[in-house]
Amino acid sequence: TLGLGGTTGVYRCLFDVESRTTTSCKMAASGFVHANGLDLSADLKTLWVSDPIRKELRVFDRDLSTGALTENHSKYMKLNHVVDNVHYDAASGELWTGTITKVISALAPQPDGTMKVPGSFMVGRPDGRGGFNWHDEVAHNGEALDWISACARTDHPASGKTWAVCGGPHGPGLLVCPLK
Repeated sequence: TLGLGGTTGVYRCLFDVESRTTTSCKMAASGFVHANGLDLSADLKTLWVSDPIRKELRVFDRDLSTGALTENHSKYMKLNHVVDNVHYDAASGELWTGTITKVISALAPQPDGTMKVPGSFMVGRPDGRGGFNWHDEVAHNGEALDWISACARTDHPASGKTWAVCGGPHGPGLLVCPLK
């Protein structure tokens, strides 16, 4: 859970499977304007959390035995766009983010009430030094999909082609784009 009781941060919650109830929640990381998307590395030792208002990804080291988070300031990432969600692609080691490239568009519906929010999905490729090199993999003007919230890569086994599949919160359907 990212926001409880008017605060924003990352919470560590324990869940009882048998009773299907949350038994406890406590703040694990704070200091966000608006904590939003998050994902864990495949080994569960690294947590990425987006703060869209600040256009940043914060990185936390996670203790496997306690679940405690320690912010790794050396891996902090300032990005060019408002980042909505983040996805770690274990096969490539890349981070994928859905972004809003023109924030003012998200605040101004069209005369017919629809949203046309330009955006992209940015990919951070490992730089070999523990960081990422970022670029816009697919950019759009808001016509085909009113806003990109999240993206993931999928491979088509028969054709051998790789595709980006993106979705948004306001419109029906998905944006599916071939990748090189």
